[in-house]
Amino acid sequence: MTDEEGIIHVWSPAAEKYFGFSEQEILGSSEYQLFYDTAEEVSQGGIRFSWRYRRDGEVLFVQEQVVEISDPDDHDIRFMKVLTDYTAQFTPAEECELWVAHYAKRRVGVAAFDLQSQLFSSLNESFAKNFGYTHDEIKGVSYGSLLTPESSNLSPRVLEIMGRDGWGVFNVTYRRKDNTTGLFKAEVVPVWRDGHVVMSACHATNEEWTSDISKALAKTATCVVDNIGKVHSWGPDAPMLYGYSGEELQDYSLLCDEGSKVEWSPQTRFGWRRRKDKSRLFVQETILPFVDDGIENQFLIYTKDLTNRLSDSAKNKMMTLHRGNVVGAHSLLTQ
Repeated sequence: MTDEEGIIHVWSPAAEKYFGFSEQEILGSSEYQLFYDTAEEVSQGGIRFSWRYRRDGEVLFVQEQVVEISDPDDHDIRFMKVLTDYTAQFTPAEECELWVAHYAKRRVGVAAFDLQSQLFSSLNESFAKNFGYTHDEIKGVSYGSLLTPESSNLSPRVLEIMGRDGWGVFNVTYRRKDNTTGLFKAEVVPVWRDGHVVMSACHATNEEWTSDISKALAKTATCVVDNIGKVHSWGPDAPMLYGYSGEELQDYSLLCDEGSKVEWSPQTRFGWRRRKDKSRLFVQETILPFVDDGIENQFLIYTKDLTNRLSDSAKNKMMTLHRGNVVGAHSLLTQ
């Protein structure tokens, strides 16, 4: 059972068996640590299908049913969340189809394609519309056919990175039905079977699309660093969060507590960061491989400010989980 922010207040013995976290470890923590899809938001009602992490790193495909529970004598609102494991009941293509259905009427473009055939297996109307096609016109075609020659040449490397690292964020140029071109960012959710990535579920956004991901990344800063932590670019929200401009801060380690070990690899981690005014933030960082114009060995960092959303005990727990190399939200270290 969680509150409106996704903080876990009740953890049943069945949930402990299901996910591998004890009640003592999980209470007061955010359910974001269980989310596999980086753009997924905390649900406050209804039914949806998505992926969840176990403590041992295994990924489950689940149905989540959410019921609001309120007490007329209490202003607090709680949400009971019942999850059923359907991993063995669906193929990867069926999982992606159910996942896409959650975004059916939303303005964020989502799609899934098979890594072997490179054909789209499922997508929502927003994804097709922003390429100038209808849903039926684009389903079943190769994703490579939508890319410009420059980005098409990048496809083999994208597939290699996906197979190696799982997660990836890629800037690619695409060609619309009317032959005009545009740039979009593709954030890819890998679907695993028997230790291999077999499907990719993709969130696609560009400067013209009104995206639900923007809401999911509220109070989130983005930046791109290389494998030694040099900052190559800042997203528009980073200066607001940290107080630095892109020109002022080129070394990411300056944001970290003294003595902190900063590692650059696909993972999610929790820790303290420093603003320009020396105040401190407790953050969740999701680090994904990033390829832009063929340049590799870069990482895109989503930094979410959790300072006022978690209790002190929850912050300590999240730090302990990270130091213990436990797979938290979206981490693939043990895959």
